[in-house]
Amino acid sequence: NQQGVMDFFSDGRVAYMEQVGTRFQLFQHSLAPGAFPTPLRLGPMSNPAYMPLPPDRRLMTYVAQPHDGSASAGIGSAGPVCPCIYVDLVPGTSAPIVAAKRFFRPAQWSRDGSRIYYQSDGTLMTVAVRTAPRLTVGTPEPLFKLPPGATLMDVFLDDSFLLLVPQLSAVEPPIAVWTGAIASTQR
Repeated sequence: NQQGVMDFFSDGRVAYMEQVGTRFQLFQHSLAPGAFPTPLRLGPMSNPAYMPLPPDRRLMTYVAQPHDGSASAGIGSAGPVCPCIYVDLVPGTSAPIVAAKRFFRPAQWSRDGSRIYYQSDGTLMTVAVRTAPRLTVGTPEPLFKLPPGATLMDVFLDDSFLLLVPQLSAVEPPIAVWTGAIASTQR
């Protein structure tokens, strides 16, 4: 079966997706000898992917088709039903909560696990997430407009962001800079 590693738990378990029939499902698997995989998400789900875990590893986000078949706009918008970003407990034993329907890239967690960040229509968005007294997901809020072509790559410990921002357009020739250090390695 086709498999893809999504993230790791601090105790050494691997979070991954695996093709089961014509769909993908989320699993966790200990790397201890003789261990067997167990589902991370119980119940029906349509092709989950892109599943980062927050630092405390008690929650997960993933991208999947809406469970009710409703349409939305997001990654893979070529089809009539587009994926959503879900927030769920680990393991998911109740209904997951839709955090976003319009997005460009999958969500990233804040370092304290209290919010997720994602890109939508050229804007960096945030959604508050709480686990007590039960799992609740807030309303998406815009943080700031992103530079053209920017991609959210990571969230740092202080909740600052690593953005990949292209600096050259396809019509501009690249600039090559040679120094003595580089030239000496070419000999």
